[in-house]
Amino acid sequence: MRKPEDFEGKSGNSCLGNTYANMNDLKAQMSGNNPEAKAVKNTQDRLTLVLIIFLILVFLILVIFTSLLFVYYDRIAKDIAHQLNNVKECTSQFENKLEQHKNETKPSCESGWLEFDGHCYFFSHFQLSWTSAQMMCLNRGSYLVIITSQEEQEFLNQHINKKTYWIGLTDEKTEGTFQWVDGTLLNSPPSYQFWNNKEPNDYEKKEDCAELSIAEKWNDSPCDKIQFAICEKRPI
Repeated sequence: MRKPEDFEGKSGNSCLGNTYANMNDLKAQMSGNNPEAKAVKNTQDRLTLVLIIFLILVFLILVIFTSLLFVYYDRIAKDIAHQLNNVKECTSQFENKLEQHKNETKPSCESGWLEFDGHCYFFSHFQLSWTSAQMMCLNRGSYLVIITSQEEQEFLNQHINKKTYWIGLTDEKTEGTFQWVDGTLLNSPPSYQFWNNKEPNDYEKKEDCAELSIAEKWNDSPCDKIQFAICEKRPI
């Protein structure tokens, strides 16, 4: 069998020999016994290992950082919740003290007066005419009662104790046109009417003042009639 050297010598062509030599070198480099190939492979393995370790470290750092952030924000959230509870508690204490202060400074009715819906009422224990009753109320810083609601009427009825009382309603100025002592016409809102049956009737043309009767309804009566009276005013 002829060797490549013989072929090269005979043909005088060196290309084929060079190609063969290069192939031998490549085989040698690819061979596991080639020191340079081993070095390259070892280097690649080390780089791969380093890269894996680096990625693991980065992952661990991210996990630790995320955990620390979670702990930090959890602590902040608890601190905020604690502060909010403190604020709510302080607000509640302030509101309680404010309400207590309001109750302490809240206007109240004088002794002998009854309170209802922000007003004070005095039921006289003595009898007098309608005009004298109005003067009596004025001397007490009040006026003959003005009834403006069903609830107020019911409150008064609970305390008349089967007696008849003057109320602040009259038609002395114009017959048939009743008005309260503050000038409000009876037929104008928010006035209410609780007349007894067939009242007012101006009996014998002498009945110009209104009373709250024992029947818990209104009647018109002579203004000089002597009976009890109800005064009304705001608390002080």
